Amino acid sequence: MAFRLDGDDPGLQGTEMWLVIVWYLADLLECSDALGYRPRGVHRPEPAPR
Repeated sequence: MAFRLDGDDPGLQGTEMWLVIVWYLADLLECSDALGYRPRGVHRPEPAPR
C-alpha cells in the first residue's frame, strides 16, 4: 500500500529519489555505466572543467 496524502494518487517521487541516490553511489564507485541509465535530474555530477 502506498502512502497517500489528502486523497492524491501515490506517485514515484520517493522511488525516483532512491534511484538517484543509488546511481550517485554507483558513480562514486565508478561503476554507474553498468546500470545502463542516468536518472532524470542528474545533469552533471562530474566537476566542471577549469
